[in-house]
Amino acid sequence: MRLNSKFLALIINFFLGFFWALALLGGAWGLVSNFHIGLFYALSSVILWSVPGVFGVLVVEVFLSSLERTQELKEHTKLLKKIAQASENTQN
Repeated sequence: MRLNSKFLALIINFFLGFFWALALLGGAWGLVSNFHIGLFYALSSVILWSVPGVFGVLVVEVFLSSLERTQELKEHTKLLKKIAQASENTQN
């Protein structure tokens, strides 16, 4: 992850950690609280309670990849403008 802003990197890492903790704690809570009912019900509860955390991780990762893609496109645009300007100068 190459982010220019340290504050943005801090926020993204915080949310990633929060959502992973939410997924793990939700799954553990679902397993412990429903294990006395049955193993199948407990495992389905783990999946059910882990989904919001995993969804949050997915959303943050998609945001991060789109942000990195935007930064890369800006760098490519600068390079292409330099190449076009150099090409224009050599033709004249």
